[in-house]
Amino acid sequence: MWIIKLFVAAFWAIMLRLMVGTAFFHYLDYFSIWGSNLLFLFEAIVFIDLVYALDNSLDKCAQQNSKIYILKAIISITLLIASAFICFISFKHNNLVVCWINAAFLILFFILAILRVFPGNSILIVGLVSLCTNFLGFYIEIDNHNDE
Repeated sequence: MWIIKLFVAAFWAIMLRLMVGTAFFHYLDYFSIWGSNLLFLFEAIVFIDLVYALDNSLDKCAQQNSKIYILKAIISITLLIASAFICFISFKHNNLVVCWINAAFLILFFILAILRVFPGNSILIVGLVSLCTNFLGFYIEIDNHNDE
């Protein structure tokens, strides 16, 4: 019965599309853009929460085995180097404003982590978040250049 339900739903979707005017879809365009921005904001919050949970679980594992601290340090340094590399490469390909903002955030987050302004902050968190923002800024700008 599911295949019949899907065909009926598809038929009604096509019929409604033919009956609804284009002004509706013009306003739906704005709604979908703002809805996608809210979704990106929610995903960013979930990602940051996931990074903090990963950092806490690594700290708990490191209390039992001190070699985890070495692994965490290696991962953190690798992430910072990768983030700085992507930030450096993006200066060649992207809009300079986006590049400078990403570089400023990388430096600011690193300084805040070193000074321990926020007690739960660590260099692993800085590396992961900076890598994600630099990569997304790099990808979005490269994608925008391809559209032009």
